[in-house]
Amino acid sequence: METLKRLFTKPRLLRLAAFGIDLLVFVLILILSTNLTGKPDFISAQREMELLKQPSTMEEAEAQMLRAVDAFNDAYTTSLLIWIGSEVLFQLIFQGQTVGKKLCRLRIVSAKGRNRWITMLCYTLRTFLKVFLLYILRGLPFVIALIYLFADSDNRTGYDRICGTKVIELPKK
Repeated sequence: METLKRLFTKPRLLRLAAFGIDLLVFVLILILSTNLTGKPDFISAQREMELLKQPSTMEEAEAQMLRAVDAFNDAYTTSLLIWIGSEVLFQLIFQGQTVGKKLCRLRIVSAKGRNRWITMLCYTLRTFLKVFLLYILRGLPFVIALIYLFADSDNRTGYDRICGTKVIELPKK
């Protein structure tokens, strides 16, 4: 029980809560984008995958698989671009906070006490690195970030360490 208390500390739970809120906001932005622009189009990717269940020749199945993969990759890449744009925008507007971090009273700051402009560059770079890793490794960065978050005594993820940032809890007013 004591090990669980040390593992699930308030700062870690707040970061997880902020991530959950940010994920919800991101899904709402994706829904809005899909309704307004038709992108990202995961429905088309799903339709293309459904067509794979129909019997066909090997050549037709291969061509259908390529169409399904292309449709998914297009929707996935569009989603990541929307994520980069929205997260960077929120962080710049809220000075190091996403919607989830703002609601959980957390902020991304420089771990080395840099000036405001360098810090803004660092948390923008942090977002690009996080999304780049997500693009390359397809979801594995979340698992790695969670493991690192729970293993790191300062509650910093790998991309926090690389970019020289940390997430702090803001004092209550």
